[in-house]
Amino acid sequence: MLSMVNYIAFFGKPIPQNIETIEIVTEVINTQRPQLSSAFATFYKPNSPSRLTQYAQLVLQDEIIHEVYSVAADEILPWWSLIVCFENPPLAVVPASTQDDDEANNVVGKMERDFKQYTKAVMSGKSPSAAAKLNNYSENQASDNALLDRRFNESENTTTALPIELYHLAFANFLSNAHDPNLQVPNDVLCSTAKLIRQLSVIRVLENPHSSDCKQTLADIMECALSHFVNKNSSSADFMSPYPTPMNAIAAPGIVEIKSEWGSGGCDPSVQVSFSYARFYCQDDSERIRILGAVMMSCTIVQRLSGFEWFSCSRALDNEQVINLGRLLYALHLGIAELKQYYSNLVAPTVISGHVAPRFCPYINSVVDSTGRTVNFSYVQPLEPELTCATFQAKLLDREDAGKLVVVKFVKQYCAAAHTWLAGKGFALCLVYDGSSGPQYGGFALMVMDYVEGKTLHVLYDEEVLPNDV
Repeated sequence: MLSMVNYIAFFGKPIPQNIETIEIVTEVINTQRPQLSSAFATFYKPNSPSRLTQYAQLVLQDEIIHEVYSVAADEILPWWSLIVCFENPPLAVVPASTQDDDEANNVVGKMERDFKQYTKAVMSGKSPSAAAKLNNYSENQASDNALLDRRFNESENTTTALPIELYHLAFANFLSNAHDPNLQVPNDVLCSTAKLIRQLSVIRVLENPHSSDCKQTLADIMECALSHFVNKNSSSADFMSPYPTPMNAIAAPGIVEIKSEWGSGGCDPSVQVSFSYARFYCQDDSERIRILGAVMMSCTIVQRLSGFEWFSCSRALDNEQVINLGRLLYALHLGIAELKQYYSNLVAPTVISGHVAPRFCPYINSVVDSTGRTVNFSYVQPLEPELTCATFQAKLLDREDAGKLVVVKFVKQYCAAAHTWLAGKGFALCLVYDGSSGPQYGGFALMVMDYVEGKTLHVLYDEEVLPNDV
């Protein structure tokens, strides 16, 4: 019984300060049956101090009284006339309220529905080459099917999402390698880079990517075969590196679009390849080069990982150009290799009932605490419905904390000392894990803190004027 008690309220002899509370509570007590139990509370109104003492001993509350009031039982018990014990259900984890469960399920269901609607819209929409043309691209970015690539039209529809580095380590590693002046680029990659520069320096009047001489050079650098892959609706990217997975699904670590010259075809090739990525993954089953990364959430998130790089010779004796571009391509080579390794061991993720599917969450699902112990967690849902939300409700999975709800937050910078000070004053949640000086995930630190049930001001009041007492 003692382990079940969560909160105890003691109401003393009637005085002006407590008479109203006593009258309210007493109304629910049946005097003919002095002990009344429910799922959440036990009410007891003793007829005498001795009966009160007897009841306290019966439910093993003497120690609790000592702990709370720091006085002996014989000093306090005779003077109190009512005990209200609020009890937890006999479970290891206190379940969330039905309303909270409904809200969580609504979030999970909405993300799944949005994903299905998006894939259907992509497959029934314009081909990548048509969708990438300026007018169509602008129209698309004003719709619910917009590419989340940070480009928007005059409607200013939100097209921003979390950095893709949080969804797969390969993207963060690419950016790190591409900007690392100490990265050792193999000689064969530098030679192939110089060859690619010469090939891309040729003025190309006609677009004929499928017989392009740069195709094999690029494939040699990336160490992956580039082929012409036709989607089920007959659309296709110029080149793709299809890669089998253990789940009998084809992945695409690399997708390539080529234009004969800048501006040919009437569209930005980086936009066209974004639509090609979306079209490929929504199936059921020039002289400049730009590198993009993409992940599929409830929409396609596209991130430009490099600028448009000038792959041509601007002057003689320009060895530095070859080295810089070689570093970029070698970083791409390493990133493709990392994705291929990931796809080689691909397994269906475990989806916990009531939790969002792992595909909608960052890949980071554990931290190492100050004692060196690994703490695993599972994402329950984002705390806001937008794809820009970097704060998630999560559930701890290990040891005595299994089932505990926490908040996982990704930040660029954080003052843990200020948080700890505020928590000590009762103005902030307890900090469970401080990652501000720990591992970085694409430049982001991970913070974990306690979770408190409740609603945000936005949920409660939306656009209404806040009351004066808030």
